[in-house]
This record gives sequence, structure tokens and C-alpha cells, in this order.
Amino acid sequence: MPPAPSDPTGPPIGFIGTGLMGATMAGHLLAAGHPLHVLNRTRAKAEPLLARGAFWHDRPAAVAAAAGIVITMLGDPADVEEVYFGGTDRVPAGEGLVDHARPGGLLIDMTTSSPALAERIAAVAAARGLACLDAPVSGGDIGARNAALIIMAGGDEAAFARAEPLFGLLGRSATLLGPAGSGQRCKLANQVAVAIGMVAWCEALAHARVGGLDPRAVQQVISGGAAGSWALTNLAPRALEGDFAPGFLVRHLLKDIRLARDATRQSGVEFPGLGVAETLYEKIAEQKLAGTSRGDEGTQTLYKEYASPPHERVVLMTNYRIAQLDEIPPVACPCGSTRRAFVADDNPVATIHMVDISRAARTHYHKKLTEIYLVLEGEGHMELDGELVAVKPMTAILIKPGCRHRAVGNIRIVNIPVPAFDPHDEWFD
Repeated sequence: MPPAPSDPTGPPIGFIGTGLMGATMAGHLLAAGHPLHVLNRTRAKAEPLLARGAFWHDRPAAVAAAAGIVITMLGDPADVEEVYFGGTDRVPAGEGLVDHARPGGLLIDMTTSSPALAERIAAVAAARGLACLDAPVSGGDIGARNAALIIMAGGDEAAFARAEPLFGLLGRSATLLGPAGSGQRCKLANQVAVAIGMVAWCEALAHARVGGLDPRAVQQVISGGAAGSWALTNLAPRALEGDFAPGFLVRHLLKDIRLARDATRQSGVEFPGLGVAETLYEKIAEQKLAGTSRGDEGTQTLYKEYASPPHERVVLMTNYRIAQLDEIPPVACPCGSTRRAFVADDNPVATIHMVDISRAARTHYHKKLTEIYLVLEGEGHMELDGELVAVKPMTAILIKPGCRHRAVGNIRIVNIPVPAFDPHDEWFD
């Protein structure tokens, strides 16, 4: 991203929430010549902006006093309520944005939040002579980075007209959908489609894989047709490469799903597809990987739930002797055991260590693993980095970490998946 101009010419902007997307969005405003006043719960995430000339403030009230336009990009409705109204240990009552905004100031909340809260903020702001917009966005980290976000706004036309030049720096489209709360309602409709769409492409590629097709090839084909979607084009390739770094966090999507449910609770309309997505993402958010909640993974991590069906088993095998296995951080398996003997090609092999063959596992064990085997049932071939290898019943194929592989013919990989593990767990006998 380019440095801030040496001679800023735009009006000062306050920006609260410089996280995964907010930092990039704020950077675009700084690069366009706006003096930038920032606040974030963790100052370290704002340091790159400060290094480029942004000004740090430690309270929402200070940001509001420094800039006539303040944008917020926060985590959830509780964060929004705290920043705008105060009343918490971090932001005492009377120290929120609405109490300290400049006369005639414009407040823009770009968090995905509650429509009811957006209406409340707008009412309080109007009573104080302030303009206000709820303007959540869609596009994730890629859209933020490329200034290609879709911006959905609720509020009055005059406020929207003031904000449009800024929206032009952040996104490729901005639409005023109606009065306060309308932007949030549109974004929740968007998130319903996103959540159900994530389930759709994960199941589609899993269906292709169990049918013997290469899911990468299938993704390239169907993403250009009627099944195509932004997630299938942008997130599915990440998942297929084992990249589950967040562009949008699981816990944030789960929050949005719940907001969508709450917003329509009194409608009498059923949303069964949304319920399926909610159940799947709740299961993920409850798990931990190396002590870290999977709720902090990217939403494409849902593909893990389909990538290793219960009837498969990927076996990672080391050439360490049993006495030396304790040197390797253990993994607790759903089967109740982390150590198990196996026989391949009529030769007994050493005690084996079973984990999922995800990128996280390969990275964690990269320095310890010296051999990796896929244990197979049936007869046919395995394609290993483009080369076909003949497979007999119960063959153990040696591969290198990261080797691309797929079954060809009437064989299957035998695998007990471990979708989440903690390297500090103790061995189970």
C-alpha cells in the first residue's frame, strides 16, 4: 500500500477498528490524503498506520473530537454499543462517540451489526444534530485490499451524499437501501446467502472427490457456470490447498448467522438452510487446534468437515523407535488412541502416529516427521505428484509432506480424521 501523502488535503477522518479488514480500509483513506485518527483495542494492529502518519487516540471520545467524520469497523453489536454509547469499563458512560461528536458530524458504522441497534444509534445521533449511516460491507479481506467492497447503506440521502466520496475509496459500489437499519438488513440477507453458499460448494467438491474426480479440476469447471459464486472462485482454491487463514473469521460468520435469525424471529418464516450452516459452524467454533479456537480460522475451514469422511484414514508414520516417540508432540484421536500398530505388505511397521494431513499438521510436524505413508485398501493406482503408482491390497505408500495425491481405480485411503488437536494433550493408550 502506498505511503500517506506528505501534504494531506482531505478532511480528517476518524477510524475505530483496525483489524483484519479495518486496517486496510483505513489505509486507503490515508493514502487518499485524509488525516487519519485511529483507535483499536490492540494498538499493535494500528502500528503500520501510525508509521504512515496516522494519529493514535485511546478513547472514542478523543477520536470524535478530532474528526468530523468517524467510521467504525468493529467485531460485533456489543462492541458497537460500547463505542457509540459507552457504559463499560473500557468506555465509561458519556465517553462514547455520540456524546463527543462534532456538531454536524457524520458517524458511519461499517460493522455487520443489529438493525435494531443501527436504528437506535441513528435516533440518538439525530437528536444531537448528527448525521448517521449504517454501512456494512461485503467482499472480505480481498475486497478490502483491492478497494472493491460492496457497501450497503441505511440512513438519509444527505448523509449518504456526504459519505459517497469516501465509499468510492473503499469499494466498487455503494447503495442506499432505505432508512436507518436498511444497510444491516441487506447485509444479513447477504450473510444468509454466504453461509448457505459455503455449505453448497463444500458439499459439491466433496461429492466430486468421493466420485473419484479431482476437486481442483471440478472447481475450475463449475465456478464458471450456474454453480459459480464468489466463494467457489476465491475461497475453494484456498481450502483445496490447505490454506485456512482467515479472510473472514468463522466466529464472525456465526455471529452474523445468529443476527440474521434474531432479526426474523418474529416473522414466522423458517430458514432451514441457515440452520444447517449454523450447526456446522457451531461445531467448528467449539473445536481447538493447537490450543487455538477454530473460530479464528477462515470460513473456508468448513471444507475440512467434508475432506476426510469418517470411513477414511490418513496414517502419518515416523521411523522413530517407540522409546523415542515421546519426543513428538502427541495428538488425541477421536478413536480414543494416539498409538496403533499396523501391518502393510505383510511386514509389521513401528507404532504409528495419526493426525489429519492438513497444512497445519504438516507444518507442525515438518521437522519431526521423516516418513509419511498412505495406507490403502483395494487395488488400483495412486497418483503422486502426477506419477501413477500401482497399489495392491493393504499397501503402504511412502510420500513426502505436501505431496499431492489422489486415488485412481477401486481403492480408498483408510483414515481416521483428526479435525482438531492440541499438541499438549497427553498420550492415550
